[in-house]
Amino acid sequence: MKITEILQVLSDSTRLRMLRLLSREELSVAELQEILEMGQSRISSHLSLLRRNQMVV
Repeated sequence: MKITEILQVLSDSTRLRMLRLLSREELSVAELQEILEMGQSRISSHLSLLRRNQMVV
């Protein structure tokens, strides 16, 4: 993975917040929805990008 790709992924405040939350504990999409006050499709899109870039499993 290139540094520019990493920086692009991390440049979004929502994705950074998700990474912080997930580094502390395992959370479901429903739990992330409640905490972040976002819809399921937005959460899933962010998680998909994080997975593609090997930042979450």
